[in-house]
Amino acid sequence: MALEESVDGLVKLESNGVTAYVEETFNKYLEGMGGIHIDHVSNESDGGGFAVTVGSAGSCGSNPFSC
Repeated sequence: MALEESVDGLVKLESNGVTAYVEETFNKYLEGMGGIHIDHVSNESDGGGFAVTVGSAGSCGSNPFSC
């Protein structure tokens, strides 16, 4: 999303210091699935990045890319 794009009518989500804005319908879906969790993942091959999971935190085990 561009910084100057309006967030009017969108729901604010926050996880681990990361903020996102989503439509109400999508937010209800996420709540029904257990919410959204954002974590920073480090690895040797590319330095890592962010893993976004839906559901209970840790439901993917120790490897968030295995879901």
